[in-house]
Amino acid sequence: MIVNKLNIKILAIMLASQITISCNESTDNQSQNSSLGTTVTRATDPTVGLSSEQISANVGDEFTLDITLSNFPISEGGGVTIQYDPNVLNVSNVIINSDVWNFVNKVGSIDNNNGIISDILFSSFEGVSGDNSVATITFTAIGTGQSNISMTDSSINPFSSEGNKISVNFVNTNVQINTASN
Repeated sequence: MIVNKLNIKILAIMLASQITISCNESTDNQSQNSSLGTTVTRATDPTVGLSSEQISANVGDEFTLDITLSNFPISEGGGVTIQYDPNVLNVSNVIINSDVWNFVNKVGSIDNNNGIISDILFSSFEGVSGDNSVATITFTAIGTGQSNISMTDSSINPFSSEGNKISVNFVNTNVQINTASN
């Protein structure tokens, strides 16, 4: 009977220590379950944006924007899908920054009819942290008006850190295209 009481006390101590660990972790990082494992949300989530939040150009102009990462923990990579107004912009090229993302990369599938670049994927075998450039996208202004360039997580390769999916904030870019000057 003494052995059973001792086992129950040890089990209770182990359970209490697990609850304490879980409570301490939840004050630093908020975790939630996902199909890829744990999703880690930090007090200041990493940010994915483009090199400029506001662009003004004329019809016929070509311009480039870099996909940038800010405030990233060590990340093995991720992927983004980009949307834009196909009546205002066309995309002609995507170049992954292979100096930083030196493992398996994919420039995505450009669909100018629907205004989408699906699944720009990038990865690093060693992991990358801090602020970095992912890729350079070349746009051409084809019509007057405004276009919001927005990004979302790739459904096939979300951002990860040490094997866990991480939450990121996406920053959109607003583009104003004016009539070409003569």
